[in-house]
Amino acid sequence: TGVVDLGFLSTKSTRELHVYPLYRDRLMCVVPRGFKTKTPGVITPEEMRPHMFVVQDDSTDADTQAFLAKYHFSVRASCRVVDDMSTLAMVESGFGISILPSLILERTHGDVDAYPIEPMEYREFGIAVQNPQMIAPAVPQMAAHIEAYARIRRAEDPHTNAGFDPKPVF
Repeated sequence: TGVVDLGFLSTKSTRELHVYPLYRDRLMCVVPRGFKTKTPGVITPEEMRPHMFVVQDDSTDADTQAFLAKYHFSVRASCRVVDDMSTLAMVESGFGISILPSLILERTHGDVDAYPIEPMEYREFGIAVQNPQMIAPAVPQMAAHIEAYARIRRAEDPHTNAGFDPKPVF
């Protein structure tokens, strides 16, 4: 029918969907290799302010847009891209810096460095469904499997997920 039973979505971009939180993922500032910060190992929003940004389309990157709005950035974007790999390639090529979640950076490679943002910023995402009362029978079983994995990941990253204990999805 072309209907998706469940998906993963940031809790900041929910609109009409029901999103059940699963995980907090730290936001990182991605910079060209060799970029130096004032405090080794971290970067602040103020340090990021004078730089050009590589950003994704507003409709696909709610967490970065929320970060930029929170810190009142007037973004000078050198370019706009449509996916994470393009973002990394543009940063690597020196077109600017970017903000990406740490999970994206785990399995991607490029000639870039990534610094945690201080104070800590994160995206929160979860399982999204259109109508919780009209889900397929397999969805609760799949959700339970995903929740178990998210619990393991939260335990591996207690700093970012401190105090975050979402209720079971179904």
